[in-house]
Amino acid sequence: FCESDRPVVYSNIAMLMRSCGAVSRTADEEQALDAFNDLVRRTLPQAFRTVLGRVPFQLKHYPAFASAVNCSFLMDKWAQLAYGREPRAVLADSVALLFETLTVAWLVAAITTLPAFH
Repeated sequence: FCESDRPVVYSNIAMLMRSCGAVSRTADEEQALDAFNDLVRRTLPQAFRTVLGRVPFQLKHYPAFASAVNCSFLMDKWAQLAYGREPRAVLADSVALLFETLTVAWLVAAITTLPAFH
């Protein structure tokens, strides 16, 4: 994320909302962004429900599942040591993978336990 990209992203979102007819062609950027936010709030929960289905697990189970799934990726990172990869790079990749695994797992779990999913 780069803060200097924000105006470009906002402008593109506004252009998208105008061109798809979600707001009038004369709507200002703020109106278009508000409409986009409303659209995301209305459609995102259903999109997650469609992709993930009913969630049979509790929130606390997701990090364990995600860790198990990504264990093979982690072992692949460690195996790179035998092929001459720098230990520092392997460690950095491993930490990044573990962080990503846990944060994404908790985020998905948190979103899917919102009242809109039930």
